[in-house]
Amino acid sequence: MLCALSFQGLAQSGIATYKTAASVNFSGDSTLSHGQQAAMQMQLRQALQREYELKFNGSESSYKQIQSLDKKEVAQASDVMVRVAGGSSLTYKDTKKKRYLQNADLFGKPFLIDDELEALDWEITGEKKQIGKYECQQARYTREARMMQVDTENGQPKEVVTQVEVTAWFTMDIPVNHGPDDFWGLPGLILEVNNGNSTIICSKILLNPQEKVVIEKPKGGKSITTEKFNELQEEKLQEMMQQYNGNGEERRVIRIGG
Repeated sequence: MLCALSFQGLAQSGIATYKTAASVNFSGDSTLSHGQQAAMQMQLRQALQREYELKFNGSESSYKQIQSLDKKEVAQASDVMVRVAGGSSLTYKDTKKKRYLQNADLFGKPFLIDDELEALDWEITGEKKQIGKYECQQARYTREARMMQVDTENGQPKEVVTQVEVTAWFTMDIPVNHGPDDFWGLPGLILEVNNGNSTIICSKILLNPQEKVVIEKPKGGKSITTEKFNELQEEKLQEMMQQYNGNGEERRVIRIGG
C-alpha cells in the first residue's frame, strides 16, 4: 500500500505526450453475431486511438486531448452502444491541495466536475522494465468498472459491477506524483497505464523547457461533484435504454472511462 506523497519544493516541470488504445472482447457474447462483433471492435479501435498532453509542475497538472481523427464519442452497431468518456475534456489535478477539476459533457449539456482528488491505493510490486530511456517500476490497484445492460428476465436496465486491476509503470527519474487521465500518487511520473482493456503509454517527454509550463484549469459548465455527475449519467443512460426497449429494440450500453 502506498499513500500519496508530497513533492513540495521540487522544481521539476515538463510536458509528456501519451497515446491511448483500447478494445472490448465480445467473443463470448452469444447475443452478438460475428459481423456485429467485428464492427464493434473496428469502431472501438478508431474511437479510442487518441493522443493526449500532460503538462505538470511540482504540484499541478493538466491533461487534455491534443490530436483527434474526428472520432465520435459514441460508437454503435446494431443492438450495442459504446459511450466513450473523456474525449476533448480538460482534467486538472492539484496534488498539494488534493483538488480535481474536469470538463464533462452529458448529451450536450456542459458540466464542471469539482471534487476532492481521490487517493488511489497503489501497491508497488517490485517489477521493473524500461520505457524509452527511463527505468520504470510497476504498481497496481483494483477499481470498480460499471456497465449498463438490459436484464433478460424483465427487460429493464441494470448496472453490472466488476473488479478491474489497474497496472501502472512509473519512473523515479522524474520525481513528480503525476500521471495521465485520473492516475496519480506514485513517487515518480507514470509513463504507462493498463486499465482493463485500455492502455495509455507515454511516447515523448520534454523536461524543464525554457518556456514556463502553463497549467490550464477547466472553466465553464455547471459545477457538480463526481458522485452527482455519475448518478446523473446513469439516469440518462437508463432513460436511453428504456427508450430503445420501448421501441421494441434491445440494447446495452458499455461505458469506456469515467
